[in-house]
Amino acid sequence: MLAASLEVDQRGPFVKGKVMGYKVSFLVDTGATCSTVRSIEVPNLPLSGRTVQVVGVENRQLTNPIKEPVQVEIGYYLVMHRFVVCDSSPVSLLGRDLLWKTKCSINCSDTGIEVQTNSDEEEEQASAMIVTNAYEEYPLIEFFPMFTVKELHADLQGTIKEEVWDLTGKEVGLIKGVEPNKITLKPNAVFPQLQQYNMPQDVLMKVAQIIGDHLKQGVLKEVLSNPCNSPIMGLKKPSGKVRVVQDLRKVNDMVVKCCSIVPNPAVILF
Repeated sequence: MLAASLEVDQRGPFVKGKVMGYKVSFLVDTGATCSTVRSIEVPNLPLSGRTVQVVGVENRQLTNPIKEPVQVEIGYYLVMHRFVVCDSSPVSLLGRDLLWKTKCSINCSDTGIEVQTNSDEEEEQASAMIVTNAYEEYPLIEFFPMFTVKELHADLQGTIKEEVWDLTGKEVGLIKGVEPNKITLKPNAVFPQLQQYNMPQDVLMKVAQIIGDHLKQGVLKEVLSNPCNSPIMGLKKPSGKVRVVQDLRKVNDMVVKCCSIVPNPAVILF
């Protein structure tokens, strides 16, 4: 493997490279997620129409444009890269994205910090250039997960009781033993009487079947005289199954709110 010596500006931890043929001195910054350039160093960068929110050294949030991919030369590597333009920064930054793309390695030693790029060619290894260590160190965040989604799923599944899952499509899991929530009505509350939504006959039959299953399992209780009527609807999934959703907005207006209202994710998962 051939290690390329990087041309370094000795005033600080700057690595010299080229962007679209323009010479640029990059400050090596492992604390920066994205690499940045200044338009004064690389003029006429092609616009992408996209922006990104960044937090500057003064802890102020700024909106900076993202450019289209351009040609970058660092060490042995000639790559295409998309920069964030940050003219408020005093220097251009060589962040983790471009450090990874150009396979830069940063090694700490008694004499300072070594920065080098490694090619895949089987040739004699060259010496690394020494970079001054007179700057604050930043932790490098690991890019790759330490486990796969399948491994995580298997580990979690072993800790959950089987009663939680709906194995047949008609069960309700551990909700059968949960104490019902008690609500407090607002003074002089008048419950709404709303008309039921129209549903196709096939959806209506499946909704009736779901309600019947819930009645048998004790999740729902039949009430002969109910002053409140809130509509329900059946949301048909691509698989043909139906999810029952109840419109409780008018009912919620009649009760004292015990906590902040948040959207129910189950409503959008169909």
